[in-house]
Amino acid sequence: MSVSWIIRKKMAASRKPMSMGDIELWKALGISAVVVLNEDHEVRHLGGLTEYINLLKSIGFKVLSTPIRDFWVPTLEEALNTVKWIDERVKQGDRVLIHCNAGLGRTGVISACYLVYSLGISWREAVKRVREMRPGSLENEIQESFIEKFEKYIRMREESL
Repeated sequence: MSVSWIIRKKMAASRKPMSMGDIELWKALGISAVVVLNEDHEVRHLGGLTEYINLLKSIGFKVLSTPIRDFWVPTLEEALNTVKWIDERVKQGDRVLIHCNAGLGRTGVISACYLVYSLGISWREAVKRVREMRPGSLENEIQESFIEKFEKYIRMREESL
């Protein structure tokens, strides 16, 4: 299993686990919080989404589930809520792992959104950094253009406060 640190020792990206050995690797890397972007049918080999989330919690992970259809994007509000959750965990000292199926598309979207949100960098810079750390990330134009929309969305929200 390949785990890519998008922000060293703070936020990582990965594919979904295929076995308990993969989950044990996360523990060995000091991961303490997991963002699950899979839909139920994608984790049937782990008992389905509810069972999988309960398993992660039972072994000590903090878990956020934000199911997103494969090759697609969340809503702007879902993305914002997810990156806020990641930001809270990181500020509390947790190491956060984000995963979907292959750890590229949806995981790349949330990773790039988090960089825009937490570092205040442009969407282009965020996409570039995510792809440098995890080649193949953001698998289509819809996903890439979502990062631009997300940047505009959070900047607009900041200005209205």
